[in-house]
Amino acid sequence: MDEKISTATYHTNPFLEAYPTPHETVPFDRIRFEDYEEAFMEGIRRDNEALDNIINDPEEPTFENTIARTDTSKGEHYYDLLDRVSTVFSCMLSAETNDQLDQLAQKLSPILTRHANDVALNSRLFARIKHVYEHHRPLTPEEQMLLNNSYDGFVRSGAFLSDSDKDKLRQLTEACCHYSSHKICSRRPRHTSCTSPTRRNSTDYPTPPARPLPPQLRKKARRAGSSRSTRPATRRL
Repeated sequence: MDEKISTATYHTNPFLEAYPTPHETVPFDRIRFEDYEEAFMEGIRRDNEALDNIINDPEEPTFENTIARTDTSKGEHYYDLLDRVSTVFSCMLSAETNDQLDQLAQKLSPILTRHANDVALNSRLFARIKHVYEHHRPLTPEEQMLLNNSYDGFVRSGAFLSDSDKDKLRQLTEACCHYSSHKICSRRPRHTSCTSPTRRNSTDYPTPPARPLPPQLRKKARRAGSSRSTRPATRRL
């Protein structure tokens, strides 16, 4: 009897480990509501840890150690936790939301917004990306696109702003986040699939921070680069 009770009450957060499913599809049947917040907070901690590893690297910034950096020392999916839980949570809010998810979205929105600002406005991280952008080796088209997207993403997010303007931008984004989070309960999604190209406005739910180095793109660029001969790529204006 005791063994049955302990087995029934034992639960492991599925986001904190590799999905034991075919093709690593999301095990929705194992996800509980309380798993989301735990995974988000741990994902932010791991995200900060990964960023610290990049900006504190004593080596000269290169495409490999800055843009396509892949750290699997703690497991293949250790550092993409925030991406994984954000994707699932956003899809659930779009397709099958409820009062609990709406309330959690309001709670997480300012936390994720602050984290996104901490990443996008990190001058040391942008300095490394800018160095690679200006002094990189010959890249494949896929690698060049990844580098361009990383650099342009930081520039559009305010990397070249002065410190005072960055503070103003932080205040504006957090104010917008506060406003949008209060619209969630009154604007439930209707007939919107998480795979649809016409999704809800991204401010309606917490989105993953605009990190320029998603692990999935790193892997794709690395695979594509290894199957092609490295040659300089011309950059379209």
